[in-house]
Formats: sequence, structure tokens, C-alpha cells
Amino acid sequence: MQLGIIPQIPEASLLHHFGGKTQLAKWTNNIISFAIAKYRISPIRYGEVFGGEFAVGMRRIPMDGDFYNEINPNTFNFMMVLKTQTDELIEKIYSLPWETVEGRHAAFRWAEAAIYYERGVPACKVEWATAYYTYCRLGFIGGGSRWSGGISPSRVEGMGPHPENWLRQFAFRMQNVELLNLDFEQALRRKAHPNAVFYWDPPYAMESRASRDSRHKSAAKPRRQYLYELSEARFQEMPLLVQSTPGLHIIAGYQCNLTDRLFGSWQRFDKGATDLAKNKRVESLWIFKTA
Repeated sequence: MQLGIIPQIPEASLLHHFGGKTQLAKWTNNIISFAIAKYRISPIRYGEVFGGEFAVGMRRIPMDGDFYNEINPNTFNFMMVLKTQTDELIEKIYSLPWETVEGRHAAFRWAEAAIYYERGVPACKVEWATAYYTYCRLGFIGGGSRWSGGISPSRVEGMGPHPENWLRQFAFRMQNVELLNLDFEQALRRKAHPNAVFYWDPPYAMESRASRDSRHKSAAKPRRQYLYELSEARFQEMPLLVQSTPGLHIIAGYQCNLTDRLFGSWQRFDKGATDLAKNKRVESLWIFKTA
């Protein structure tokens, strides 16, 4: 059941998440709406099994069965704190020295040390979430990636936190969303239903990526780009998972030989885009309805 009109969500990325879909959210939601109409379903829930910063879901009309799943503990903790401890999080974010370049450098160094925890998970979840937000805001790569990349010169020169009302709008959208910290297959099994809508935005097939650093393609010892990568073996399991999980499935990716083999018979929609390395790419969405 829809819960009303979605609040005005800023057209801005929340976490600069690696592979995030802020710029494609409107197009993606249009395709999802088309698929819902095509298969004549009455959705009972919308969910993202690779949640990231929930860029597409943030911009959908809320439903009382919405869910968000993210295995990365940094991202999951931030989204949980944003939802449940909004005031404390905003106060902590705004307590950092954002006013000067030197202050932003210091904030980034503190954040980087806090999220690359070697002595266990940070005890204070609000502080942990603040550190991750700061790291994503000022870091070269952003959230979700294994690679640090260090501080971004362009961001540190002039980027502060989001306006407070923006953060509250993001938090308000999450209020009816159930947050899960599971492997994507577990989340699918738990939420399977013929009238469920699942949006998949997994780490893309290795062969389709165009990073200037190609070490992730090494057969002997591939270097992970995401903190939680998706192996080719698990990627190849996706069609079977889709076909055995009741619901409407929308899968994002770049078309390549592997996706042609796995999803070639499914309906596909394409849109021109630009990746993190400024390469011109074609984003694709595949649609499949499982009874």
C-alpha cells in the first residue's frame, strides 16, 4: 500500500556511493513503473537487494512494505543511524571543522582512521556513521569501494555537509523502510512475493568494467573494486535466483557477453551515461517477472 506522496528528495548523492544511481534514478523509476503496468501487478513492497545509498528507492513513493538490504557494515550502519538517530547524527556531522580546507583535511583523516577499523567495530554507532559520511563526502571514491583513493582535492576545496533540511528529507524517506544487513540471496528469499518489486544494482560483471586500473580483471589475483565484490560464479547464479524468487525483478548493469548469455532473452532498456572515470557508457536494465 502506498503511504502518500514522496517528500522532495534533493537531486544530490547522499554518500557518493561507488556505482550509485542518483543521476539515473528518474529513468530507472520510469522503467520500474512501466514494468509494474506491463505485468499488471499491485505492488505490496519495493526493495533493493544491493542497497547502497538507496538512490532509486529514495525517489519512489513510499510503500508500507519497503525494504533496503546492504551487506557493507559501514553503509548499513550509516543508513540505520540516519533513520533512527537523525538528530544525533546531524549534530555530530555539523560539529566537525568543515569551515576551512585545513579543517576538512583533519576531518577526513579522522574519518578514514575510524572506518578502516582494525580493532573491531566502533563502539559508538553515531560516531561511526559520522565518520563514514565524512569519508564519503570528502573522499575521492566515496562509499562502498574497497579502494581508499585518499582525499579528493576538488571536494576538500569547497565541499561541506549537505544542508540540514536535505539530511532530514533523506531520513524522513527511510522511516517506513525495513533495513536488512544480509547476503542478497537471503534478502530475496525473505521478501519473495508475486507482488514484490526487486531492484538489483549489483557490482557489475567484471568483463564489462572500464576502470583505468584493470587489476580487478586479473585471473590470478583480482583486486576488488567494491568492499564486497560479486564473484563471476555468483553473478552467473542470478538468473536461477530470479526465476526461483516470486516477484518483479529489475536488474541494472552494463551489457556484455556474460549478460547477453545470462539475460539475453529478457526485455532490456538502455540509456547513455558516464562512469566514474568519465567514460561514455550505456546503462542497461533487464526485466523479468517470476510468478
